[in-house]
Amino acid sequence: MFLKDSGDFDKQHGEPRFGNKNYLLSLIDMVGKGESIGKYLAQGSYRFCERYGHPELSMTVKKQELPAYDPRASYSQALCYEMSNRGGCHLEGGYTAALSYCAGYAEWPGNRIEGTPLISKNATLKGTAIDIIGVCVYSSFAISLDEYAPIINAVTGDNLNSGSLLKFAHRTISLERLFNIKCGKTENDDWLPDRFYEIPTLVEGEETLCNRDVFSKMHKEYYTALGWSEKGIPENETLRNLGMDEFITEEILSL
Repeated sequence: MFLKDSGDFDKQHGEPRFGNKNYLLSLIDMVGKGESIGKYLAQGSYRFCERYGHPELSMTVKKQELPAYDPRASYSQALCYEMSNRGGCHLEGGYTAALSYCAGYAEWPGNRIEGTPLISKNATLKGTAIDIIGVCVYSSFAISLDEYAPIINAVTGDNLNSGSLLKFAHRTISLERLFNIKCGKTENDDWLPDRFYEIPTLVEGEETLCNRDVFSKMHKEYYTALGWSEKGIPENETLRNLGMDEFITEEILSL
């Protein structure tokens, strides 16, 4: 919407603005056919905004678009977005929005800071374990990892428990982290777009936003909880404990 004055927008369906459903439908058609501005929208919001000189308008983490939940209303979900190895994701990264404001649970206040890195870390491990199992995240609200483990054992003949599944998840996100590091990603990529730190939103009638200094501290607490360095690099001891000795390389040691 901020880029609607671009000459590439086809105005035959009116202005591209919130509430103009007819224009939205026409955009979907253009994206599917790769026509007009649709061929640029199909490349994702980051490349689209970058094309017009405003990458800051893309609401992404690591160039992956954020899902439905506003991070300013749930700091734990915000942290999960930031730390997800594949970018702004509420599945592998951890789905904590329900703990804050969905379905009336409110088990973890959205604006709480103390303890939030641990909540987010646990959500990341659980979400990754659910992905590894290959089941829907919503099933985890009713079926715990303690219950999934014997189901898996019945199929595979293994002798797993919830601790085994969480260790698999820890190995997975640590390996993904090493892959991202190899691709040039650093702790500087573990941030939300500036808008969430600068422009407040209303939650129950009160303005709220993310505080950059507070989140910087939470980043370090999150890394520590996973056995990673302050730069978000898996520590050698952590890799050994996870049976990942082969990934302790001179390159990693020098970081």
